[in-house]
Amino acid sequence: MAKISTYNIDNSVNGDDLLLGTDINSSPPNLTKNFTVDKLAAYIRNYKTVEKIITDPLVIRAMGTAPIQLLDAPGANKVISPLMMSLTVGSQDPYNFTSSDIRAGWMSGGVIVSPPTPWISGLAAPLNGAVQSSITYYPSGCLSATTFNTVNYNLAFGVGVVGGVDATQGERSLKIVLQYQVLDFNI
Repeated sequence: MAKISTYNIDNSVNGDDLLLGTDINSSPPNLTKNFTVDKLAAYIRNYKTVEKIITDPLVIRAMGTAPIQLLDAPGANKVISPLMMSLTVGSQDPYNFTSSDIRAGWMSGGVIVSPPTPWISGLAAPLNGAVQSSITYYPSGCLSATTFNTVNYNLAFGVGVVGGVDATQGERSLKIVLQYQVLDFNI
């Protein structure tokens, strides 16, 4: 193996690039492993990203009565706190959610129960337009800690359509990206 200082410099860093390191929690301990730049950055920033692509139009059309779960419940005394969410749709036949809004939040029993106001409100247009479109939503920093209480602990997180009827048409795929933190209140 050549000296590290003799390797070329990569001036085009990409999130999938690999770094070499030691995993102290491996079995056996101290195995040498690769780490991606994205995973290391997320660890340092203390946030994670989940991406979900839904290609089945029947699943997307039914979001009004069957929200899509993005994350499992995080565990006792923990809350999923979203930082950014984006929805992107293709350019095929538009979905028709009439007056519905897209809502994301904590889920209980397959229903989005919180927060009380939608995070993506009045923005059904990205799923109704006839062209490819994308919308990104940033809560103000993240939800205030006062929003969290024991009712919100250990709930799954999802996205759905509220305030209207399920879509009756549309064939496009839907891409959902959520950046989030898990806050642990077990102090």
